[in-house]
Amino acid sequence: MTWIMLAALAATVATAFGRGYDILSPSRIYICVYAILLSIYHLNLSRLQTPWSISTILLFYGASGMFLVAGLWIWLLGRIKTPEWRLDFKRIKESLARDSEGVDWVWFAKVYTASILVFLGSYVVSFFVVVGVPVFSSDLDGARIKFFTATMLTNYGIFMGPISLMLGVVLLLFSSPGKIVRRRIILSLALVLGLYMLIVTRYDLFRFLIFAVVLFHYGKGRLKLSHIIAGLTFAVGVFFLAFLIRVNTDAIASFNEMIKVKMPAHLSWASNIYAYLANDFWNFDFAVKKFVDGDHRYPLQYGMGLFRALIWNLRLEGGLIEAYNFDSLFNESATKIDGLNTVVYVWHFYKDFGIAGAFLLPFIAGLFAWKFYLNSMMAPTVFRLSLWGVFSGAIALSFHTPLWELWFLYLNIIVLAVAHRKLRLT
Repeated sequence: MTWIMLAALAATVATAFGRGYDILSPSRIYICVYAILLSIYHLNLSRLQTPWSISTILLFYGASGMFLVAGLWIWLLGRIKTPEWRLDFKRIKESLARDSEGVDWVWFAKVYTASILVFLGSYVVSFFVVVGVPVFSSDLDGARIKFFTATMLTNYGIFMGPISLMLGVVLLLFSSPGKIVRRRIILSLALVLGLYMLIVTRYDLFRFLIFAVVLFHYGKGRLKLSHIIAGLTFAVGVFFLAFLIRVNTDAIASFNEMIKVKMPAHLSWASNIYAYLANDFWNFDFAVKKFVDGDHRYPLQYGMGLFRALIWNLRLEGGLIEAYNFDSLFNESATKIDGLNTVVYVWHFYKDFGIAGAFLLPFIAGLFAWKFYLNSMMAPTVFRLSLWGVFSGAIALSFHTPLWELWFLYLNIIVLAVAHRKLRLT
């Protein structure tokens, strides 16, 4: 199976650089991400992994097929409606350059500065409340949660860090800053990025990397294979850095024992990385065997997952979880090993609406993603491209955590809309 997935990846990448094709279309992002992950997963380097049941196979590949079929449908409708249109990166770049001339960059810079100040203020408050930063704690996961939730302000304000990084990239790529202003932006980005890395969280950094790659791809130069390799190298570097901070030699040995690793001794240091990627799929298979094939029945949430961000902000999540025995975002009922609690997005859709939801919601997501993508390519603007950078991250990271269940997705959209004056504060 590993070789099949690698072949699918090679074919997808090989056909992505021809005229009129795009490596960052919704379907290619999806295929590339899952082909890489499944090729790694099917190495079967942990004894925790068992062969997928028929139900697991049908649910996962059925949901994937629905997402891809929806995209093909929208693409075909687009070709029928405007048969003369072709994806032209030069035209997209020129359209973005023209649109950038109409952006109020002075206002945009003020929103960027305000975002950084809110982040820095929240960071300082957390530092004094918690007395330190997570990177220097012996209990990194616990310290990170305490750092974010030190106060009501910090619970929201620290998440202004990732969006300020996104705003900074937009400024660098499209506002044509002078040399001095460019240096200031780069220094401020380095400050925010450095401080955020001390919290030892990787998810937001990967989202930021995807966002930056998307904006560069369309705004400054079409991605080349060398760019992709460099980006993957950077992502792996960030992952390794966080990993080295999180664990020591004794912890690696203990972790290897916990996940029953089958890796050679000289490669056992990579077990954390393997488990980080593979547990999403073995948890999914575990949950399907337990609730679909087995005697257990998960109480359908009827949309609580889809609207978890709103429910959480209304402070209703805890009551619903307690009253109906739902899972929290940590997927308690589907976790095979404590601490490795993330699950592929299909399970989250199943929890909301059962088997029908596991097929229907990916189809709807495919329709939305491709419709927005085609609209953005046909009539490119900096704002639309920024949103596509956020949505691309949601597709690419859907194997790990469903971004649509996290309130800061909507924070990103709102702040980008305010910065572009699409949403006015007065």
